Amino acid sequence: MVECLAEFGFQAELTPSGGYNFGYHVSQEDAAVRAEYTCMGRYPMAAQYREPLTEQQLRVYYDWHVDEIFPCMVDLGHPVPEPPSWEVYRSERAGGGNPFFFENALDQTTLVKDLQDIMTNCTYVPPDELLYPQE
Repeated sequence: MVECLAEFGFQAELTPSGGYNFGYHVSQEDAAVRAEYTCMGRYPMAAQYREPLTEQQLRVYYDWHVDEIFPCMVDLGHPVPEPPSWEVYRSERAGGGNPFFFENALDQTTLVKDLQDIMTNCTYVPPDELLYPQE
């Protein structure tokens, strides 16, 4: 996507999560939308990533927060939230809700900087092997 967007004159960068970001002036919005649409057509997201998360995948995210992200956040000096119970988490996230809750204890005035630190230094997304095990 980064290379494709560059073909259309838009500078994009990879994000720590494996995604991409790109900015543009408001006067370029139509061209940016067309470029992103075209690039997504060339390089579509795999079907497994477009599907809502299953209960098993939600459990992987929940456990990943508690077992991996929280200890990393503590090591970096960030506060961690009290995790909701599995039942509360599952009901709140069922049907495609955001699987992340590690940011709930962060200071809103430094949220962007803190999230950048966490996303750069912690593995905040479980590996595909856990989320999409081969059957």
